[in-house]
Amino acid sequence: MALLILMRHGQSMWNAANRFTGWVDVPLTNVGIEEAVAGGRQIAQLPIDEVHVSTLVRAQMTAMLALAQHDGGRIPVIQHPVPEGGLEGLGENERRMAE
Repeated sequence: MALLILMRHGQSMWNAANRFTGWVDVPLTNVGIEEAVAGGRQIAQLPIDEVHVSTLVRAQMTAMLALAQHDGGRIPVIQHPVPEGGLEGLGENERRMAE
């Protein structure tokens, strides 16, 4: 039977400031680091074949800290790029004007 584990990133700097983060790339706070390590401990004994994670630093940090708690050997991490939202498909000049 397959097992799907979902883990949200730990508290980010903007989460702590009660700011909507969206796709802005902000790091974890010390609390977020502790949350990631604690989450990793909770899944440490579960079998993990691969990890899928966004390229945002808060997600990357959470995944690496959580996996550091796992004793299952090397686990492949597959990164998924962050969507550009309303800027997708625009040329460089159009993108600059939209910003």
